[in-house]
Amino acid sequence: MLTYRYPGAICLSVDTEIVHGIPDAKRLRRGQLLTIDVAAELDGFHADAATTIPIGRVPGPSLRLLAAALRWGRASAPLSQAPRCATWAQRSSA
Repeated sequence: MLTYRYPGAICLSVDTEIVHGIPDAKRLRRGQLLTIDVAAELDGFHADAATTIPIGRVPGPSLRLLAAALRWGRASAPLSQAPRCATWAQRSSA
């Protein structure tokens, strides 16, 4: 257990679940998006990183949202612009 008492160092979230989900016995299915969030702690320093990966073939809207999020993240856009990412993905699916 990490010193800040979060119950897991690896968190898994599926599709629209909020990040920092505690892993459970759910089985993944093709077409889902899996977010893996990993935390580490050493000598008082904390690090946290996350990534989202498709499980098999993912439906178009989910894949567009993932692509938009990756594009937004690579552009180092401010967090306040994150809703634009979802709006772009939604418009591009029309």
